[in-house]
Amino acid sequence: MRKTLLAVVLFASLSIWPCTALARHKYKTPPAAQTTERVLIMRHAEKPDKSNDNNLAFAGYTRARNLPPYITSQFGRPDYIFVAADSKHSSRCTQTALPLSQETGVPLSDSFRDEDYQKLAQALTQDPQFKNKLIVVVWHHEKLPALVHALGVKDGTFPNKWKSSVYNQIWELDFVGKHRPLVTIANEPF
Repeated sequence: MRKTLLAVVLFASLSIWPCTALARHKYKTPPAAQTTERVLIMRHAEKPDKSNDNNLAFAGYTRARNLPPYITSQFGRPDYIFVAADSKHSSRCTQTALPLSQETGVPLSDSFRDEDYQKLAQALTQDPQFKNKLIVVVWHHEKLPALVHALGVKDGTFPNKWKSSVYNQIWELDFVGKHRPLVTIANEPF
C-alpha cells in the first residue's frame, strides 16, 4: 500500500512538472528572477464616442477583461498597479485596471491625479519599495509621453506623442542598474 501511494505521488509530481516548467517560460522574465524594476505604461481602454461619458465603451470593457491573462502571461504578476485618479471627466483608468486588480489581488493605487504624473514618476524612481518590482501604470494618453520622460527615458527612444486612436500598446520600461530605462513597445493581440 505504501509503495503504491509513493508511486502515485511520484507519478503525479512528474506529470505536473513539465506544465509548471512550461508555464514559467511564458514570461519574458520569470517573476522570481526579476533583477530590475519594470514599469508597464498603458493608456486606458477605449472610450465612447460621446465626449461627456466618463466610462469605457463596450470595446473598452472587453479589452479590460482581456488584460489580466495577457499581462500575467507576458510580463508576470504585477506588484503594484497605479491608475490616474478618477475625476468628473473620466473613470476609465480605474475601469481598465480593475479586472487586473481583481484577478491578481493587487490593489489599485489612485493617489495621483492625471496632472500629477511627475509626482508618480518621482515616487517610482526614488521610493525603495518599488525597487525590483513590476509596476503597471494606466493613465490618460495625453500625459503618457511626459510621464515616460519624467521616469528618465532618453528622448528619441519612445514616441513623443501617444496617438489618440491607439488603445492596444504597452510601453515596457526596464530599469537596468543606474542607466536610463530601456523602452520596448508591445501591442496587445486583442
